[in-house]
Amino acid sequence: MFKVDIEGLDGVVGRLNTLTPKLRKQIYRKAARQLIKSAKARIDRQTDLDGQPFKPRADGSKEPILKGKRGGRPGIRKLLTVLEATDSEATVGWKNAFFGNLAAKHQFGFSEPTRQRKRKKAVDYSAPASRQQAKELIEAGYKKRRARGGRQTPSIRWITENLTTGQAGLILRVLRGPKASTGVTTVPARSFLGVTPDDLRDLEGLLNQLINEVLSA
Repeated sequence: MFKVDIEGLDGVVGRLNTLTPKLRKQIYRKAARQLIKSAKARIDRQTDLDGQPFKPRADGSKEPILKGKRGGRPGIRKLLTVLEATDSEATVGWKNAFFGNLAAKHQFGFSEPTRQRKRKKAVDYSAPASRQQAKELIEAGYKKRRARGGRQTPSIRWITENLTTGQAGLILRVLRGPKASTGVTTVPARSFLGVTPDDLRDLEGLLNQLINEVLSA
């Protein structure tokens, strides 16, 4: 969420205080919409609050960042809205917590463990365990039950004849424990929501215009 107040515009604040709470609320809502418009324009230009181009995606994709076009779903840009307006401030953000969290990550930057790419090749988990799986199970310390009690290390042949690919894979994951992260992916900050000096000047002009319209009505 981002709260919009105009404490730095003393002249505008003084004029707003002469209006009714209902009119002030309407004006704050319109001011918030103006800042949303500026944020969306930055996303369209792919530039941050300092006017610098967004850092490219880590995967090298050329798709515009923050537009949310993947899979045809609406994203951060489209769903940014005015959440609340009162007679003293307005709040902009996202009603959907998922997009709000995603926007915050892009706004401030974040780091996360590098994800392993999923195997694309289809696997028949009901097929007999492979010799490679058998070797890995033995190396990981797998033991089978003895007929008379206790446990013993099975042969490669026994594993391939008695375990399926799925069973062998599950046992290996249990024996080895959770995989250690192979690294960390850092996503740089891409600030788009905020007030620049230009935004502040435009906002002051808009507010004075709105106040004049209200007073002359």
